Amino acid sequence: PSNIPPAAGRIEEGAPVPLTAPHPDPDRVRTRAAGDEPLPGYKLVQLLGRGGFGEVWKAEAPGGLPKAIKFVAADPDAGNGPGAALRQEYDAIQRVKAIRHPFLLTLERVELLPDELVVVMELADRSLIERFHECRAGGLPGVPRDELLPYLADAAAALDELADEHQLQHLDVKPGNLFLIGRHVKLGDFGLVRRFE
Repeated sequence: PSNIPPAAGRIEEGAPVPLTAPHPDPDRVRTRAAGDEPLPGYKLVQLLGRGGFGEVWKAEAPGGLPKAIKFVAADPDAGNGPGAALRQEYDAIQRVKAIRHPFLLTLERVELLPDELVVVMELADRSLIERFHECRAGGLPGVPRDELLPYLADAAAALDELADEHQLQHLDVKPGNLFLIGRHVKLGDFGLVRRFE
């Protein structure tokens, strides 16, 4: 559906990004600007998307390497304390950050601050939902089958790795969390990863 926003990667400036909250509230998002250096050596280049509790930026890392940085702000209205949602997402990321797999989006740095979670990750070319909209705009009914099936195979391999080798389940699999890098898809957005009970 056209109302599903992308989550990271190459997103049109100002496009919404699903982060912690399902309904965007820009008043809760800290204001940043291109050129800011939120972490030593990481310079913000372009806003990729914004959601209810945060933003995703394209950034330049030390050595001039392009990265994506996700900022998730604490929810001041959370009944169990404003930092609880941040701690939950931080804990989920801790479960996957050391897993190496060619079809998992690489996490490179995770910082839990008192009022914010900062995640530095690999920068994607675009999300699968963006590719879908691109195909629709070109007059196609969707992503061509011969292109889509290998993407789905990549995603399935990543999900199998999480489940079979690490007993983890990704609870937010959707086109906006599948990121195109070259001719492959990488699974990302690990805030809702849970261990099998």
